Amino acid sequence: MISLVPKLELGSMDRGNSSFRRSFQNSRLETSGKGFFSITPLSEIRSNCEAERERNKSLLLPTRAISHHARSTIFQPFLPLYDFLGNARGRFMKGYPQNGHGTPRRPLPPSIRVFLAIMLAIPIQAFIAQIPGAWAAPITSTPAPIGPIGSATTSTSPSPVALDTASPTSEIHAQLKSRRETVLSSELDARIREIPIRDGDRFAKRQVLVRLDCALQQARLAKTKAVLAGAEKVAKIQNRLLELNSTGTLEAALARIDVDKARADIRVQSIMLSKCTVSAPFAGRVVETKARGHQFVRTGQALVEILDDSSLDIDFIAPSRWLAWLKAGQEFSILINETKRSYPGKVVRLGAKVDPVSQLVKVMGTISGRFPELMSGMSGRIIITPPEDGGR
Repeated sequence: MISLVPKLELGSMDRGNSSFRRSFQNSRLETSGKGFFSITPLSEIRSNCEAERERNKSLLLPTRAISHHARSTIFQPFLPLYDFLGNARGRFMKGYPQNGHGTPRRPLPPSIRVFLAIMLAIPIQAFIAQIPGAWAAPITSTPAPIGPIGSATTSTSPSPVALDTASPTSEIHAQLKSRRETVLSSELDARIREIPIRDGDRFAKRQVLVRLDCALQQARLAKTKAVLAGAEKVAKIQNRLLELNSTGTLEAALARIDVDKARADIRVQSIMLSKCTVSAPFAGRVVETKARGHQFVRTGQALVEILDDSSLDIDFIAPSRWLAWLKAGQEFSILINETKRSYPGKVVRLGAKVDPVSQLVKVMGTISGRFPELMSGMSGRIIITPPEDGGR
């Protein structure tokens, strides 16, 4: 039962009364914001604590569930800290078995113990991980058997040097490459009117590959021609007046200059108009069209990629020690991976520099003959036989 007593009346009570003293010692004294004291019996405080504890059990993780999860793989590293925090209050507050209200001190709730255990275990594991060999995994692989003393271990994979010295022929990876390959771009800002070719098509030299809409350039050319016609008439009149001494030489010279400027403008517009059609610089095949019809393109934008497949070059890398016998004109054969056939070839020229680290040099060759089935980008193996005397 709660009794509210005014502050002044409490001070005037008889402090010698033993019944009041026993009741006051077994109660809790609190002050309110209105200047009154609230005296609560200890039995009611304990009953409220029990009710609060039962209410918190539904919100906190049960102790058995925490212990079960703590022994799982995830909570296993935190189990020692979890058990330590369970008795932390009792260990460090050993001289204070009761709290300020006179009730026994309760242990930490399980959820708080799990949180503190995780927060303490993370920096501890990070510190231990920096210690060499702290988390070293046991060696499970079976060591290689040790042979008798004096026996040498040999490798089964052949090295390029062993391949070169063991057999009279050597095989090196090579790739076919087109001798002429380029990307044609637009030389003015215009709309594409037509692209008459497709990917993979063959074309002849100077064949039109792309047509642009150049109505604006044609109008400018017509305007420039009209300006030229007027300038020529003015210049003709000035020359006639100069013959009659009716004008000066300066006026006649300026009229001729205007004619020259108009003719120069016509040449500029004619050049711009010629760029409305993109023609092939050589015969070959279309690799890829990079634009579509009715698309507006800017100056420098790629339109079509083409290549010349009439002659294919071969690039490969050879050891620098081959320079003792490898010369221009050296014949070889190349086995193409895509066709599974061998084709003849010869060395055209050698690279200008040897790589100082790998001791390799670039070699350029060509296919001897024309084979329609060969395409740029195919790869194969160069089979070349060095001379018997080794180039000496």
